[in-house]
Amino acid sequence: MPVDALVPGQTMVGHGPFRFRLRTWDGLTWRVDVVGRLTGWHGFDLAPDGDGCRLTHTVELATSWRSWLAWKTIEPVHDWAVEAMFDRLEHALRTGAVPVRTTRPLPRRARFGLALARRRQHAGGRAPSVISAPSG
Repeated sequence: MPVDALVPGQTMVGHGPFRFRLRTWDGLTWRVDVVGRLTGWHGFDLAPDGDGCRLTHTVELATSWRSWLAWKTIEPVHDWAVEAMFDRLEHALRTGAVPVRTTRPLPRRARFGLALARRRQHAGGRAPSVISAPSG
């Protein structure tokens, strides 16, 4: 998808049962708002650091007992996905080739959390797991 097809406030992205609405992407800062039961945002920042760069990952969620419990269910899945993405990024920078898949195994707690998230998502209907940008 061309970068100019990413429309803040409209473009939806996601993976598995998780959905996000693009807030901003300017080449250095990527932010999405969480869509669904949790309220908050998720993002990455790229900044120069000596001869390289620093990639910072941030998640901010509203705090309530319900959101904390929901986060604790998906946290192992999230952590695995981000670590797998960083593994692939490191490999691509080191070798010049982007791996098609991660080699990082999915831990038992992450499998359990993903199964719970999928069960909840299927109960409410199936959302597409593709990037969708507004037509026009």
